[in-house]
Amino acid sequence: PAAVVVGTVYTAVYLRNRMAIRTARRRVSAARGPAIAHFAETAQGSRTVKVYGRQALFTHRFNDLNWNLQRERTTQQRKTAQFSLQMACATALALLAFGILGLWLKNQGWISLGQIVVVLTQIWLLSTTLQQYFEYVLQLEEALTGAERLDDYLRRPTEEFSALPAPRLIATTH
Repeated sequence: PAAVVVGTVYTAVYLRNRMAIRTARRRVSAARGPAIAHFAETAQGSRTVKVYGRQALFTHRFNDLNWNLQRERTTQQRKTAQFSLQMACATALALLAFGILGLWLKNQGWISLGQIVVVLTQIWLLSTTLQQYFEYVLQLEEALTGAERLDDYLRRPTEEFSALPAPRLIATTH
């Protein structure tokens, strides 16, 4: 019964946080692209930027993009930490509930102190294993958001004139 209760609570915590963490990960991915692209474009065109005296504009734009990226990363990390804290609280509550139930059953004479300790130890081990499992599943889902974005890009209709030219055979001379 303890394993079913703990598993159900962990599944509920996971399902409650899943979409929020996925959304936060998507937002980080969406914010990362423009910041990296702007940095790369600025680095490649640094001479042109200097010639036209636009360093302040490019620096300001990069700072804005970087600030947005860091804000989204912080949000994602906060949501992941909240998930871990909720899992730890679920473990603590399960141990408390089954400890109190065990003491009541012991006072009734139905179980011994050794049985209570075995149950609490098993709950602790099961909780740790389930918490790691759900955290790994969540990390896997977070990692798959990149594949999800790629799939989204590949399924979008192509723009007019975006088709590549037909391959041509290049004549080689021997």
